[in-house]
Amino acid sequence: MLQSGQSDFALCGAADAITELILASFYRMGVLSTGPTIQEACRPFDKTRGGFVMGEGAALMVLERRSQAIERGASIYAELAGWSTLCQAHHVTGLDGDVECLVELIRQMLRRAGWDYRGPQYINAHGTGTEQNDRSELQAISMALGDKADQTVISSNKAVMGHLINAAGAAELAITALAMRDGYAPPTMNLESPISELDCLPKYGTQTNIDRSLKLSLAFGGHLVGIALRKTPFEQYSRTAQPLSLQARIRGTENTAPAEQSARRAA
Repeated sequence: MLQSGQSDFALCGAADAITELILASFYRMGVLSTGPTIQEACRPFDKTRGGFVMGEGAALMVLERRSQAIERGASIYAELAGWSTLCQAHHVTGLDGDVECLVELIRQMLRRAGWDYRGPQYINAHGTGTEQNDRSELQAISMALGDKADQTVISSNKAVMGHLINAAGAAELAITALAMRDGYAPPTMNLESPISELDCLPKYGTQTNIDRSLKLSLAFGGHLVGIALRKTPFEQYSRTAQPLSLQARIRGTENTAPAEQSARRAA
């Protein structure tokens, strides 16, 4: 609608809240974690993963043409570089084990974004902490990116905020845009025994310039969605990076006590 001139801008996002019926449905399905504590229950990409914890929340973003954003004096978080939607049509809830469709989804995004020879610097993964999802997602990323996978960091937000179900994609896309703004790829919390050699940022995020990122969402029914974001080339219109919280977990400070970390960053 934006490209055809039917609309000047759109509010894009989602919200979701937990209901007893939905909670009971996921419980009966066996996808909820039974970890010993709520803080450590969801363990994306970990060998001991056993499911997710439900959460609720919302996120809304403004999508508009770059010319319109500049004209109204907006500060731009990121630009939409490419996207792809596919459906495996494989199973009501499960993913297709050969991951061919998910590989094609990622490759389509890279082609549309013009990143065939560069690849993303950061991927915000679906990362539910379930046995099948995590294995299939990392396998597809590795196959789609090839050698470029070694230069990409990956993380899942669900270990911290839970699975927001219908709102998960929107909230995690917003987090991806903030990661690009602040130059901080957030960690995958509770990740101690990785199932892959890919860099899934176990327990500590990393400070790095992020010009190109991907967001993946894998829904029931085989629905696969991906969005590629890039920094705007017009730096004077981009959002100003915000300082990280003193509690931010930063790679390179793993052996430093939290109080010492805070004092050092404050200094």
